[in-house]
Amino acid sequence: MLREFKMHPADSWRGSHPWGGGHTLATDPTARGWRMIVRQDGKVAFFGQPGVKGCFLALRLPEGFDCHIYDEMTVEELLAANARSESYADGYKVTGSESGWALPVIAEVEKFRENP
Repeated sequence: MLREFKMHPADSWRGSHPWGGGHTLATDPTARGWRMIVRQDGKVAFFGQPGVKGCFLALRLPEGFDCHIYDEMTVEELLAANARSESYADGYKVTGSESGWALPVIAEVEKFRENP
């Protein structure tokens, strides 16, 4: 008897290759503490460094991702605010769906931290 294969919602987000590939230790966002948390329904992914202000969430579009940037919130604060439907983005960026699609958004968040 064959069992039905079920994919976890986070698997499809990991399969979109948000981090890209071919990184050195200096260019790898996960080595700098960036993490992805996928909401239970799989429709939204949250990106940030735990306890550090500046994060974003991503929603799938037919041909890419709609990213909402939060300069003054940690990813933990964004998760809590999103659960209460109380989050208002400081900026938006639409990316394509190529490998490494999250890297330009990460660069924008990190640039704002350096020069608020």
